[in-house]
Amino acid sequence: MLISACQPIISRINRILYAATKRVVSILIQSLPLAIRDPFLRRAAVLPPLIKTVSFERLCTRMSRDYIDPERLMNTNLGVSRAIRCCIPLRKSQYVFGKPSNNVSERATLALVKELSKDCRHFLDVGAHEGIYTFSVFATRGTDIVLHWFEPDKILADRFSHNLEQNKIIAWGNRVAVAHRSGSTTFFRNLSDDLSGSISPYFKSKHTTQPEMVNTLNLSDYFRERQISRALVKVDVEGAGSEVWLGLENTFKTLTYLIIEMLEPEITTSLPSKIIDQTGWYAYYIRDIELVEATNGEFEYVEPFWNWLFCELNPGSLARRLRGSPFRVITAPRASD
Repeated sequence: MLISACQPIISRINRILYAATKRVVSILIQSLPLAIRDPFLRRAAVLPPLIKTVSFERLCTRMSRDYIDPERLMNTNLGVSRAIRCCIPLRKSQYVFGKPSNNVSERATLALVKELSKDCRHFLDVGAHEGIYTFSVFATRGTDIVLHWFEPDKILADRFSHNLEQNKIIAWGNRVAVAHRSGSTTFFRNLSDDLSGSISPYFKSKHTTQPEMVNTLNLSDYFRERQISRALVKVDVEGAGSEVWLGLENTFKTLTYLIIEMLEPEITTSLPSKIIDQTGWYAYYIRDIELVEATNGEFEYVEPFWNWLFCELNPGSLARRLRGSPFRVITAPRASD
């Protein structure tokens, strides 16, 4: 009885001690002179991905916090492969010191893309940002798959292009926004978070953005010009998914898999159900390692998962395809159930 009564007090004391220890360690780490921290961090950025655990990433992030120039480019392997070398700003510590599996919201989607890319001839990275998906697919497939990327943010696109060249990776690069038609439009470059730039004004009220004109590309036109088939298309365009789909809907039969981020704008316009109705495909909400079938586009959002998979495979076929992987297919209840 006495032990049970004391348990809450013991737990509270443990939490206080843990928090105090973290603060002390953080102060000690940040008190180290840059002359000591700098060589350690440069080495840490290129350590094997196996070493880049969540704890390791947090440690390095704390050590890099008060650097004079957070825009300083660090040479890193992105936590993808020991052989990769990319220049990434120090402020993006998750890319510099971490690895994709540390990112809860994206780890399963990235693993799924790598697995399903084995069935495809082409991979299209729409909204490539720093190119983590393209580099990961290349690390999985090498030259056995044709890579294409699309990124309208000039700074991101130029850096990504340079990093691909540095690694001698051949990919079709497109410094454009993917939209319902080819031409030009306003791109809201995100000054608060450059991974959230978009032709959608969705983040305009949430972040500091800068409007600028960019070229746009219709994917159906691109597919015909490049004779693309058996494609896996990954879409991460920060609220502009409907624009991408409008430019792709006439060519959907050339796709094997579509993996797309669905934020509030896509859900509000019922994009999942539109894709299902127009294609006859099956839809799966990617809830970490669970692929939850959504027969009519209905789903229950679980933070922080925003990505969906669309394909011709029914739940049974998809489960067989993913046998041996960590993924589990959750079949939606049927009317007779």
